[in-house]
Amino acid sequence: CNELIRDGATLIKNAQDVLNEYNITAWTKETTPENKIVKAVELTGVAAKVLELIPFDGYITDDEILDRLEEIDPAELQNIMLELDLKGCVIEDAGRYKRKVVGNKIVKAVELTGIAAKVLELIPFDGYITDDEILDRLEEIDPAELQNIMLELDLKGCVIEDAGRYKRKVGG
Repeated sequence: CNELIRDGATLIKNAQDVLNEYNITAWTKETTPENKIVKAVELTGVAAKVLELIPFDGYITDDEILDRLEEIDPAELQNIMLELDLKGCVIEDAGRYKRKVVGNKIVKAVELTGIAAKVLELIPFDGYITDDEILDRLEEIDPAELQNIMLELDLKGCVIEDAGRYKRKVGG
């Protein structure tokens, strides 16, 4: 630690500290363009579980999260909270966290596992992909299973379907 301090290391506690370190101005309500696109946030595993614990209408502390999720250690939680802060999912205030509402849209965690997560990774934000293209890239899936997965992704608000073509949904 002493060597890091001598070399000029900076203490980073949250996303704002990173922005400050690199002289990046964060968007505020006043500086955010009206037509700003808010991308859907993809979270899986423990990060999705952590986000689900964070309330919209109150605050929760690290200790309260650790009490409720026994499978996570404090260091891992700090990394997840930084990720959630950087992705714009939470508001941090003196070590307490609150889920962020973006415009009139609520940031939600979508938990996908296995082949559904792989399928979603193939779907672009800026173009379309067809069932056949997905089947060509993922040989372990059959057409019937793909249809079920695409329906699940559509119901969870992850994709937009247009005449058998799919695009990742923007706007969370």
